[in-house]
This record gives sequence, C-alpha cells and structure tokens, in this order.
Amino acid sequence: MLQHDWSRFDLHAYGRLLLTDPVRSQSARYARLNDDIRNDRTRLPQFFAVAGRVLDMDRRRHSALSLVEHLNVLEDLHAQARIAENELVVRWVQWSLKARCISYRLALERLAIAAPMTAASEVERSLTALDTEIAEYRLLPEPDVAPGPGFPKLPDLDGVVLHTRG
Repeated sequence: MLQHDWSRFDLHAYGRLLLTDPVRSQSARYARLNDDIRNDRTRLPQFFAVAGRVLDMDRRRHSALSLVEHLNVLEDLHAQARIAENELVVRWVQWSLKARCISYRLALERLAIAAPMTAASEVERSLTALDTEIAEYRLLPEPDVAPGPGFPKLPDLDGVVLHTRG
C-alpha cells in the first residue's frame, strides 16, 4: 500500500526506528546501520546499469523521431512522454539515494551521541563510500526530482565528521 503522501521523505524516520527498536547491545544498532548502507551499495550497480541502458535507448528514440517521415502528433507525444517518464524515474531515484544518505548520516550522528563506540568509524567509512558511489553512478545532472507537489529540498551532505583520517 502506498503512503498517503509518498512524495515526502522524513529524514529522521530511519534514525527514530534505529534508536527505538529493542536490541541487546548498542553494537547491534551500529551493525544494522552498516548492513543497511552496505545493502544499498550492492544494489547501485544493477539499478544504474539498467537505467543507463534505458536512457541510452531513449536517446536513440529521440534521434529516431526526427528521421521518421510520417510521424503523427500522437506518436510523437507518446515517445516524448516515455522519454520524460524514464528520466523522471532516474531523477527520483537519484533524489531518493541522496535522501537515504542524509537519513543514514543523521541516524549515525544520533547513535554516536547516544552510544559512542569505535564502530561509528566503520559506519562512517561505509557511508562515505556510499555517498561517493552515488556521485559516481549519477546518470543525469541535477536537479534531482521527487514526484508530487511541495517536495522537500534536501540539505547538503555536510554531516558531522565522526573521525578524521591522517
């Protein structure tokens, strides 16, 4: 079932869930956060490989439109709509991934305050890797788009640095 307003993203919902689910030790919270980040990282290549092929086909579709001699208006509109829809989906995924990174960062910051552990450094490295991979996989330039009216503007990913590298 879809949420009532599925275009909105609560940046703090993941952290609330992470910090309120009962666990035997705080290290379980760090492990769950790290697992969730790693699971996202494993899904990126497959999605962006398919999305890249779809966008490439759309570029070919767009080029082919000018070559068709007797293209009627409805055929042209359907092709343009398909191209726009595919681009919207990719932009929405890019937006959603940025939102997830921010949500993970906020959860990590709260967790580090509630239960400081050395595991925070490992999670920070995983989160940095996810953020880097998202930037590397980017297929379309910003602005990213969330569907629906009044979607929130996401803040930059300048979170609190939990450790420094020498």
